[in-house]
Amino acid sequence: MKKFVLTLVLLNFCVFGQTQNWDWINPYPTGALINQTFFLNEQKGFAIGDAGTFLRTDDGGTTWEAVDPGIYLNLVKISFSDSLNGRVIGFNPISGIQAFLRTTDGGTTWVQYSVSSFGVYPLDMYFVNSQYGWYLGDQNKLFKTSDGGQTWLDKSLSSPDIFLRVRFRNENDGYLFGFSYANSSRFCIARTSNGGSSWDFDFGPYIGESCYPELVNDSTSMIVNSSGFILRSTDFCNSWTFKMNYPISQFNSVDFLDDNYGIIGSDSGNVLLTSDGGTSWNNINTGLEAGIYSIQYLNQNFICGNGYVPWSAGCSDIITSTDHGNTWMNHTRYIENRINISGIQPIDSITAFICGSMNYNDGYIYKTTNSGFSWQLVYFTPGNYLSDIKSLNHDVIFAAGGNYNQAVVLKSFDGGQTWSTITINSTSQFRALTLPDSSSMYAINESRIYKSTNMGSSWSNVYQPSSGNLIDIEFPSSVEGFCLDGNYSSQVYKTTDGGQSWTAYQITSWENSYKMSFPSASIGYVSTYNYIYKTTDGGITWNQSYPSTYNNRDIVFNDESNGWIITGYGIYRTTDGGQSWNSEFSQQYNDIFTVFGLMRGGELWAGGSYSYLIKYKGELPSPTSITSDIRVDIPREFALLQNYPNPFNPATKIRYDVPRESKVVLKIYDVLGAEVTTLINQNMKPGRYIAEWNAGNFASGVYIYRMDADGFSSSKKLMLLK
Repeated sequence: MKKFVLTLVLLNFCVFGQTQNWDWINPYPTGALINQTFFLNEQKGFAIGDAGTFLRTDDGGTTWEAVDPGIYLNLVKISFSDSLNGRVIGFNPISGIQAFLRTTDGGTTWVQYSVSSFGVYPLDMYFVNSQYGWYLGDQNKLFKTSDGGQTWLDKSLSSPDIFLRVRFRNENDGYLFGFSYANSSRFCIARTSNGGSSWDFDFGPYIGESCYPELVNDSTSMIVNSSGFILRSTDFCNSWTFKMNYPISQFNSVDFLDDNYGIIGSDSGNVLLTSDGGTSWNNINTGLEAGIYSIQYLNQNFICGNGYVPWSAGCSDIITSTDHGNTWMNHTRYIENRINISGIQPIDSITAFICGSMNYNDGYIYKTTNSGFSWQLVYFTPGNYLSDIKSLNHDVIFAAGGNYNQAVVLKSFDGGQTWSTITINSTSQFRALTLPDSSSMYAINESRIYKSTNMGSSWSNVYQPSSGNLIDIEFPSSVEGFCLDGNYSSQVYKTTDGGQSWTAYQITSWENSYKMSFPSASIGYVSTYNYIYKTTDGGITWNQSYPSTYNNRDIVFNDESNGWIITGYGIYRTTDGGQSWNSEFSQQYNDIFTVFGLMRGGELWAGGSYSYLIKYKGELPSPTSITSDIRVDIPREFALLQNYPNPFNPATKIRYDVPRESKVVLKIYDVLGAEVTTLINQNMKPGRYIAEWNAGNFASGVYIYRMDADGFSSSKKLMLLK
C-alpha cells in the first residue's frame, strides 16, 4: 500500500569537471575511502567514496579526474541501467543530508536531487531500466521510482527481519536479502511478484549478519557473505545449495558475467573465480593487502574492483584485470614508505622535496621531478627524526632533525643527489629551520635558537629563553626574524639585528600556539588550537582575527591577503587578510594533514600522516606586497634541463634557468637540423621558467631543443611517441 509520494527537489545542475582547488598526489588518485568502482566500458569508469569523492577515468583506470559532486557526502552506491542512464546516492551520517544524482548522458553531466525525506542510511540501490528502480535504507525503508528517480513511492516493510540488499529481475519480480534476528541470524529473503505491493518471506541456513547477492540469470542467483558462505539457487530463489570452507573465509562482493563466469571478492585481497557457474572456484591472489569491497565483471576482457588499504587513514586500491581475473593491475600509486611528513619544500612547478620519519625515529627525504607522479628516496638517516626541509635554490637543500641526544643538519649542494651530515651538540633535535639568505640560517630545538653563518657547517646558540617550548622560526628579511613559543601562554620572540638580541611579545595567555607565517616584516599570523591571531606591527601586539575553528595546525600566507590554514575540518583559505575564511578541502579524518610547503608566488603543497600529499592547483597571486628583503630563488647560472615527460604525447615541459636579465631564445629542431618551432624569443628577468611544447600536429620521432641566452648555449634531445 502506498504511504506517500516523495517529490525530489532539484538543487542544481552539476557539470562534473569543475574540481576542487587541490589535487591528490599521494595516494593517487585519492586518499579517501572508495566505496565502489563502476565501468561503462573498458576505458570509461567511475569511482565514488567518502567525503564527496567522485572520480572519472577515460583510459581504463590509468589516470583519474577528480570531479565535484556539488555536496559533501559519503557517496555509497553507483549504478547504470544502460550506457547512458546512471545514478549515485550519497549520505552524510552526521547531518542526515542525502542526495540522489542522475545522469542521462553516460556520466558527462549529472542532476542532483534532495532526498532528505528518506531519513535513513542508504544500503542499496537497483534499477532494472532507465525508469524503474529501488532504494533500500536501514530500518527496512524501501522506496520505488517509475520515472527515473524524480518521484518515489514509500514501499517500506514492517518486519522484524533486517534487509540489506535489493534486486529485481524486471519491474514486478524482485527480492530483498538479509538476515533474521528472530530466527537466530538465519538467511532471510522476501519475494514480490507485483512490484513490491506485497511480499512473501522465507528463511535459509545461518549465514551471519551480511550478504551480497547477484542475479546470474532469470532463474539462478548467488549469495556470498562475510562468514565465508556461498549460497546458490537455480529455482528463482526458492531453494539454496549451501557451500562453505573455501580457502578464503570472508566474502564482500560478487558479480557474474554470464551463466558460467563469476568472481567473488574476499577480505584477504584474494578473489575466487568460476567458469562453471559456481560449481568450482579458483583462488587468485590480486596483490592487495586487504578486502575487496566491490567487484564488477564487465566483459571477458575486463574486471574491476577496489579494496581497503589497511595501513592508510581510509584510502582504497583500484584494480583491474584483462584476462578473466588471473592477473591484476593496481592503479593506485603510493610513496614507498608511509612516513609522517614534517617538511615540504617546493622548488618549481615539477620539483619538490619532502622529509619525514617513521615511528618518530628513522628519517627519509624524497624528491619528485615530475609534479609528484613518482618519488625517489634521496636520503635515509636511521635513528634521526627529520622535522623540516628548506632550499636556497634548486641545488642547495638543507634538512634538520635529530634525536633525544643531538641535532643534525643534512645539506646537499647538487639538488639532493649527495648529502653531508652535520651533528650539533644539542640537548634535543632541531624542530624547524629557516634560510633568510646564503650568509645566515637559523634552527631551533625545544629551548634554544641556533645560527649558522657558513652554510650550515657549524652552529652557535644565539638565544635561550628562560622557559619555552619553541616550535617555529621564520625570517621575513635577512635581519628581522620571529621565533614562536608554543607554551600555554604563547609568545613570539623577535629580533631586528640578525639574531644578536631577542624580545618577547605575548600572543595569548590561555592557549597553545602551533605555527606562524609572516608574509612581511610587519604582517604575521599565528595558529593556536582554536583561533587565528594576527599582528600588523611586527609582532608587538596580536588580535584574534577569526572565530573559533578546531584543532588548527599549520598556517601559510603567500602575501598579506592570501593565506591557508589546516584545521581539524580541513583546509581553509582567506583572501582578505584573515577577516573571513572559506573551506577549500575537507579532511576525511582529523590530523591527517598537518604541514604546508609554500614557494611564494609559485607552488603550495600540504602533507601529513601516511605520506599523504595534496597540491594546490589554483594560481598563487604574485606576492607583490612582500618586502624586497624576502629571498627570491634566483639561479646562479644559465641552465637547460631535460624535458618531462620524455618520451611524451602530445605535450611536454622544458625547464630553464635565467640568472640575469637576458634575451632568451628556445627553439625546437628536427634531427636534420631544420627549425620546427620557436617556444621562447624575448627578454626575460632572472628566475626559473618552464616552457611547454604541444606537439599534437607533429610526427613521432626524435627532436632537438636548444636554448641561447647571453653567450650561453645548450641543447638536448626529446622524443615524441604517438
